[in-house]
Parts: sequence; C-alpha cells; structure tokens
Amino acid sequence: MHSPPERVYALDAVRAIALLLGVAYHATLSFVPGLPPGLWATIDKSRSPFLAGLSFVSHSFRITLFFFIAGYFARLMHQRLGTHAFLRHRLQRIGVPLVVGWMLSFPMLAVIWRWGSTKLEGGVLPVAVSPFKGFVAFPLVHLWFLYQLLWLYAGVLFLRGLMVRLNHGESFRKSLDRVTAASLRWPVGALLLGLPLGACLLRLPAWVPEAGIPTPDRSLIPLLPAAVAYGIAFAFGWLVHRAPDALVAVRQSWVLHLSLALFSSATCLTLLGAHAGVAMPMQIKLTFTLAFVVSTWAWSLALTGLSLRFLAGHCTPIQYVADASYWIYIAHLPLVTAMQVWVSTWRLHWGFKFPFILFTSLALMLLSYHFLVRSTVIGMVLNGRQVVRHAKPAAHVEHRSQAS
Repeated sequence: MHSPPERVYALDAVRAIALLLGVAYHATLSFVPGLPPGLWATIDKSRSPFLAGLSFVSHSFRITLFFFIAGYFARLMHQRLGTHAFLRHRLQRIGVPLVVGWMLSFPMLAVIWRWGSTKLEGGVLPVAVSPFKGFVAFPLVHLWFLYQLLWLYAGVLFLRGLMVRLNHGESFRKSLDRVTAASLRWPVGALLLGLPLGACLLRLPAWVPEAGIPTPDRSLIPLLPAAVAYGIAFAFGWLVHRAPDALVAVRQSWVLHLSLALFSSATCLTLLGAHAGVAMPMQIKLTFTLAFVVSTWAWSLALTGLSLRFLAGHCTPIQYVADASYWIYIAHLPLVTAMQVWVSTWRLHWGFKFPFILFTSLALMLLSYHFLVRSTVIGMVLNGRQVVRHAKPAAHVEHRSQAS
C-alpha cells in the first residue's frame, strides 16, 4: 500500500477553507433576494444579487471539497490505527460532536427562528417540510455533514473489505492508483467525477438549479444526490491518499482547474441570470447542470492545488485556524443567525451589515475556541489532543485530523 510518510499540512488549510466558507455562506443567506419566507431565520431589508452570486458559487463546491479532504484523511487515519481503532476514533471525533452539538444548537436555533419569524410574520413560525413523505422528519440542521460522514466511513470500510477479499494481489487497486493520478492531470477529470451527480440532479423533478445540491438536513434518510455527490468525493479522496502521484498531479494542474472553475461558474451565473424567475428549458438546464457539476470539482481541485503549491509548509497561524475551524463550524450557526435577525431591520446597506455579521461572528468564535475549547476536554474530543495553555510549542509535532 502507498501512504505519504508525512502530514500534508496544506490539506489542513483546505479543510479549514471548506468549513469557513460554510460560515460565510450562512452569513449571506439573509441578504439573498427571492429567498422564500421560512427557509431561513430572517430576510434582511437590504438584499444583494452580488452576495447571492457569491453564495451560489461557494455553496456549489465547499461541501464537495470538505468530503474530498475527509476521504483523504480517513485513509490516512485508517492506515495508522487499523479498522477497530479507526471506528472508535471516528465515533469520538464525529459521533460525539454530532449528538452533543445537535442537543445544544437545535433548541437555540428554534428560538432564533421564532424571533426572526416574529419580526417578519407576526410570530408565525414556519414549519419545515420533510422531502420524504411517509418518514419522520428529523432536523439535523447544519450538522448533517457529520451524520453523512458516519455513513461514508461505514460504506468505504465495507467496500475496502470486499475489495481485499476479491483481489489479494492488489492488481485492481494498483490500476485505480494509475487512473486516479491520470484523472487529475487534465480538466476532463472534473467532468467525469461530476457526471453521476449531474444524472441524479436531472432526474429530480423538483430540483431548483440555483439551490445547488440538495442537502439532507431534514431527515435521517440520505438524499440520493447528496449521497452520490459526497460519496464520490469521499471515495476519491480515499483513492488520492493511496495513489503515490495524485497530489503532485493536483498541485501541477491548479491553473487549468482554476480556469475551468471560473469559466463553469460564470456559465452557471449567466444562465441563472437569463432565466431568473422562470423555468429553464431542458437544453438550457442540461447545459447548466454540466457546468455546475464541472464547477463543483474544478473549484475543489483548484483550491487543493493552490494550497499544495503555496501553503505546503507548516505555518503556525494557519494551523491554528485549521484546528479552530471544526469548532467554529459546529458552533457558528446560532450566533450567525441571531446576528442576522438582530440587524435585519437596521437601515444600513448590506455592504456594512454582511461584513459586520461575518467578521464579528468569526472573531467571537475564535475567542471561544482559544479560551473555552483549545485547552479543555472539548478540544480533546474535537482535535484529539488537549493543548496546555502557555506551554512552549513543540517543534513540528505531527498532529491528528479533526473532522476528516
């Protein structure tokens, strides 16, 4: 088996980018024009098509990027620990934050949603509708990605065990290594990785293109498009870890992937603008879907390649933010939505309110991480270690992954 001998710190930065983009995405939602009432905690008086575009682009790839890196780190951890210790490790780092985080955040979000509804609709709280008729809805809110990760860990270990049983000589896996590295050298790989998702999206009769990939945040039953999109991302990240030349290929092709990402996202935004408020004809919808799934992977590979090219060394500030990003994402939503409801009726332009919400939330989250998490048992659960405050930093000690 092939395993990189050292930690690739650039991928910690990539994971942090994916998680922090989620904070920025949620901070934009109250400013998006045309958002249906009840879908978010509030609707601001100042709307912004510019933020709507940024929201769409970031949401098109940030979760795929996270699961791609999660798959890479999952194999890294499995190689170190073995199957049984890996499962215990993941239950601690993923299962415990899912259960405890949901128990703390959901009641707060329910109160904040009612507060926002009071401002917008005279106190009537919108009722979330499950996409699965006949099944009991369960609001996983923004922590659904942890639930999805647990399914993916189980699935990839099952497939790995099956592959080992069917192919003791590893010939098939070595072929996969070669295909994995080759697919990263040219932009056509982004299309091939995205095609299964595109097929799933086109088969959804009620799919709203501007919403991107439907997120399974309202039920314990996985959504097929999300399962396909993030399952492929996770599995491909696993394969990238075992392919010896894969990261080199990603680093070398970042310019091509970034060019493709910009072009495909521009195509999506142009088509959305040309068909705002009306249904897309089938041919236009097909073009949009192809551009969308390509942008999902092109952005993911471009940002990974950029990080490998320019953030390859160990950098203490970046590593600190990477360590904090898991906590920030788990804990941010009540704070962000409360601030959105608070400022929603202010007579100020979104250009003042959005940065105020985003940077104030991030600053408070970083402070809470430093004083309430990093050196406590919470930090031990989330990061795998408890940092002693004011202790002299160890020189270049390799660390364990967090939510990946």
